[in-house]
Amino acid sequence: SAAEQGEDYGQIESLVTNSMDKAVSYVSTVLNTEVKNVQAYAERSGIEQLGASIGVDDPIVCKLGVVDDRLCKNCKSLWHTKENLYIPRVYRLSELKDGYNKDHKNPIPTVSCTHPHCRHTLTMVPPNYGFDLRGNITFKGFGHDEYQHQRGIS
Repeated sequence: SAAEQGEDYGQIESLVTNSMDKAVSYVSTVLNTEVKNVQAYAERSGIEQLGASIGVDDPIVCKLGVVDDRLCKNCKSLWHTKENLYIPRVYRLSELKDGYNKDHKNPIPTVSCTHPHCRHTLTMVPPNYGFDLRGNITFKGFGHDEYQHQRGIS
């Protein structure tokens, strides 16, 4: 009957619309992740150039991000100190791996995004600088090394 054909058409239209919405969302996620990936490698290049210009072979870096209820456990463990989530965890640039973080059960620090929709951004911590309790980069004194400070070396 015509009524059944109309219902079938409505169901098909709904399935197609739902599938298209999912595809658009997926493509958008992939594109945004790739844009952030390119941005991260551009940031690394800039950090390498800045480090070289001030005589630092292996700059100290961190990823700055938002601390809120959307902060995922992997970003929390990789990019924030355990003692104070507002203070970014630092690494030597050479410690960051290329590519994506492929194992979400055992995350590793990477230049690129930790995951799709990641809100962390790579930046350099200059020599003599560290963080205040709110996570702002601040001058700590000549000879201060935030990497050594966080790892209890100095």
